[in-house]
Amino acid sequence: MSSRKLAVGLIVAAITLLGTASAFAATISEGGSTFALPFWQQLASSYNKANSGSTVNVNVGASGSGGGRTSLQNETIQIAGSDNVSPAADAGKYKGGAIQHLPIAFGGITLAYNVPGVPNNIKLTGAIIANIYLGKIGSWDNKSITKLNPGVKFPHAQIQVVHRSGNSGTTAGFTEFLAVSSNQWAQKYGGSVQDLPRWPVGLPGATNAAVAQLIDKTQNSIGYVEQSYAIATGMKVASVQNAKGVFIKPTVASVAAAGDGVYAGPSLTIDAINSKAKAAYPITSQTFAIVYKNLCAGASADQAKLTKGFLTYALGSEGQGQIRKLYYAPLPAKLLTKVQSAVKALQTC
Repeated sequence: MSSRKLAVGLIVAAITLLGTASAFAATISEGGSTFALPFWQQLASSYNKANSGSTVNVNVGASGSGGGRTSLQNETIQIAGSDNVSPAADAGKYKGGAIQHLPIAFGGITLAYNVPGVPNNIKLTGAIIANIYLGKIGSWDNKSITKLNPGVKFPHAQIQVVHRSGNSGTTAGFTEFLAVSSNQWAQKYGGSVQDLPRWPVGLPGATNAAVAQLIDKTQNSIGYVEQSYAIATGMKVASVQNAKGVFIKPTVASVAAAGDGVYAGPSLTIDAINSKAKAAYPITSQTFAIVYKNLCAGASADQAKLTKGFLTYALGSEGQGQIRKLYYAPLPAKLLTKVQSAVKALQTC
């Protein structure tokens, strides 16, 4: 097995429970976003270790952002990981009543590619990316690509497009960027956030990990994948033109620059896509923990307290520091203070 494929397997492996459920008085579950899975795994692992021998256990799973929200609606988990805001139409589906969106971190949605002989950090614009996903640009040596990248020898080879197949927050962020970058995309699919468009071309992958694996094994491919997966697998990623016309490589610093510019109203339903900051990577997505404002909805008193304690840890200095080490950007100070206040206001039994 190659080291790159081994890295994929390691980063997406389901979290191993530290101890058995019977050893704990309270067990809670987070589930949903595969975009945010690596840091939820790390946070749960470190939190469990810090409380080893006590009465807490945090489990983590990943079914996609839509799957996480559905599980919270049905009260089968306590924390839904979601990269996009829960649609207003779903408000009545939450059995436990009112929900709270809690931004946790920011991550880059990279355009990762596997094209032999082509170097890292080729330049792409939003319009070019949209045309690739619309099937209007079919070859790597298309003039619109070669003109942006003088000196790079692109093969006369069909572009193998890779995309997500299911209800995905990563897809929501990516297609939002396509809609603001391309009138053709917006006219065909609409200008709103879309979890699952009707893809005109491409190979489907169920998760961020599956997309990364498809790109890794498919020559002349390109796909959108969360930054930590691209880094773990050693993929080449594109520098993408931002709202100020600057081509920006996805890094923790450029993702953080996008996060610095977000507006956070009372609901905390922020949106970092296509930030106007000059140093911002344009396809930056926020990721949320969505919980019931009354944490006792579908949960015991101990589970409610554990949920609040774990969220407090995730938003503390240690939790936010671990997020940075996994190539996500932690929350900027002003936003962090607002989110910490929202956690304090959550009701327990």
